[in-house]
Amino acid sequence: MAQRDIAVAGDAAERAGAPWRGRRLFAAAVAAAGRSFEREMEQRRGALWIPVLLGGGILLYFGLPAEPPLALVAALTILAGAAVRIALRRSRLVWLAVVVLCVAGGLALGKVRTEIVATPFITTQYTGVLTGWIERVERMGPREVRIVVRVASLEDFSVSEQPEKVRITVRGDVTGLVVGAGISGLVGLQPPAAPVIPGGYDFGRELFYRGIGGSGFSYGPPDLADIGPLPFGIAWRVPVERLRDAIGAKIEATLPGDVGQIANALVTGDRGGPSDQITEAYRVSGLTHILSISGLHMALVAAISFSGLRAILALFPPLALRRPIKKWAAGGALGLSGFYLLISGGDIAAQRSFIMLAVMLVAVMLDRRAFSVRNIAIAALIVLVLTPEAILTAGFQMSFAATLALVAGFEALAARRRERLAIGPAPGWSPLRYAGAWIAGTLLTSLLAGLATAPFGAFHFNRTQPLSLVANLLAIPFVSFVVMGMLLVAVLLMAFGWADPFLAVAGWGIEQVNAIATLVAGWTGTSGMVAASPPIALVLAVAGLFWLCLWRERWRLLGLAPIAIAVLLAGSAARPDILIDETGTAMMVRGPDGLFRFVGSGASFEQEVWLRADADARLPGDPTLRDGVFCDPVGCTAPLGSTGGRVALATGPSALMEDCGVAIVVVTGLDAPPDCAAMVVGRGDLVRLGVHAVFIDQTEGGGRAFRLTTARPEVRRPWMPPLPPEFVDVDGAAA
Repeated sequence: MAQRDIAVAGDAAERAGAPWRGRRLFAAAVAAAGRSFEREMEQRRGALWIPVLLGGGILLYFGLPAEPPLALVAALTILAGAAVRIALRRSRLVWLAVVVLCVAGGLALGKVRTEIVATPFITTQYTGVLTGWIERVERMGPREVRIVVRVASLEDFSVSEQPEKVRITVRGDVTGLVVGAGISGLVGLQPPAAPVIPGGYDFGRELFYRGIGGSGFSYGPPDLADIGPLPFGIAWRVPVERLRDAIGAKIEATLPGDVGQIANALVTGDRGGPSDQITEAYRVSGLTHILSISGLHMALVAAISFSGLRAILALFPPLALRRPIKKWAAGGALGLSGFYLLISGGDIAAQRSFIMLAVMLVAVMLDRRAFSVRNIAIAALIVLVLTPEAILTAGFQMSFAATLALVAGFEALAARRRERLAIGPAPGWSPLRYAGAWIAGTLLTSLLAGLATAPFGAFHFNRTQPLSLVANLLAIPFVSFVVMGMLLVAVLLMAFGWADPFLAVAGWGIEQVNAIATLVAGWTGTSGMVAASPPIALVLAVAGLFWLCLWRERWRLLGLAPIAIAVLLAGSAARPDILIDETGTAMMVRGPDGLFRFVGSGASFEQEVWLRADADARLPGDPTLRDGVFCDPVGCTAPLGSTGGRVALATGPSALMEDCGVAIVVVTGLDAPPDCAAMVVGRGDLVRLGVHAVFIDQTEGGGRAFRLTTARPEVRRPWMPPLPPEFVDVDGAAA
């Protein structure tokens, strides 16, 4: 193939009249690239791009402006498959055809998954009696829980109209609200929420793919009710949940305060307990991943189980010499990891981590390499096929990026070590050299994982952790060698009453981690906040990461170029002048000093998200957020800093009439005349499109040009509740 490329390139250069020397250099470069590519293909590196391309197709599906017909998606996939079959006869077109097939396959995965999970929505504000079975319980505080209810009946809804599940918050006496309990009570429900900022995370989409068609609250604790046999999907969870509750109660009884709450979070996945102060310290210091059961915890449980079981089996020479105890240990580690997945609550991130770990442990049992980029690709492929929507979550992106960077990085180091050993013998080992290697390995692990996940943290959470390397270097040894090992032993011995000493040691380790998180968070302050980045910056960073990690030849270093461009683009996204919530009762306006002012009432969560996206360290309630804002009972006005003038928020008809004549921009949850001001955002706009971001530019003639981005598109996708009837015209389009 490379020789053919040389001939073709040479002929092309000769026809173009290129000098003989230039033709030779060009032909040599093409030949070198061809040989390098062939070596990559011989090592089956091309297959590693299959989940990447599938992921690209899934992202294409979610990014479409309208829902594609299932028949069209199926036809495209079939045509792409036929193109691959035809291209097999022409080697030059095979790779292009395979790329098209993978992207089409990803598009099909997204569409099929959407069709499978489709559930009816709550379309408007609703109050009525809910009857159903509790499927999941999330503790939010001592007297507050959030429960997912499998709906048996919903007042005023027919069976075909009611959602499969709803999620409600219950405050007060929450005893008895456990998985499997039948309940009945008065609830207030609303459609799944839209993103609180254009381009932000879509909470409604997450609920849709979990089969949840509405969310809200309960008017007081619901009554326990006998409503018939449990659905199988809940019945099998009941004994597991009772075990989780017993383990959590024992841990918190032995280890009081934040230490016990964190220990419980590490074992059962219950993160409702730790105080806001310690949670914030973990977040700012870059240690939040410790509180969320994912790859780190699964890997530690598997490593401790595998090493412990193998050491125990090695104590029996007949077994160690005649039986494959390594494979037995891998099987045992897989079983204990599965048990950990069950008692941890089976969170989506934990499920993904278990799949990745299971692939690696099965590889050990099949005499294959456990830690390889190929195994990561297999795990990613499994997750994307089963839950395509996972690719949109920060957890999926960060866990696979970190694992990919770690495995690829250590593979490259191992290759260099083999090259050195081919030249001369390895240096002798000493305790000092071993300690240095361990410290260097821990430092490199934190560095690789931190660099790989930094773009996602900046994009999704508008925060980087500049001292996370320090925090992880100090904290991970306690987590790895003290906390997780002691907690695993404590859980296994809990039934025999021997857990207390091990819990005490684990508690001491958690105290050290808490101290490290608090110390590093104090050093960090607000320095890690970054303004919203354009999506193209994340795309370029991810493309560069894949290019660096999935190839082995030297031209993989070309992946540094898109990463460098992404760094330059980070934080370059245009900053809106006005942000308006979907109810028309609250907004942020950029003032004369370039900082936001809050206008209206409520919306504390939205305020926090809006400020964070602007890299503004202020918190909701900060008095400076009201500087220059004037309010009366029927509305508010605020100065607009970018082009001068004022913005009005009208909550009553009298204010609307007055503001129309004096404000540049009028925002209202009422129906406003379109010629009221230079720009009007009224009830219809907000209901159809959700949160608005307004950008105001000064034109050459001294006028103003308005640009809008919105949280929802003009055409609703399946995970978005349908428009109320009054906002839909006779043809079914948005009015």
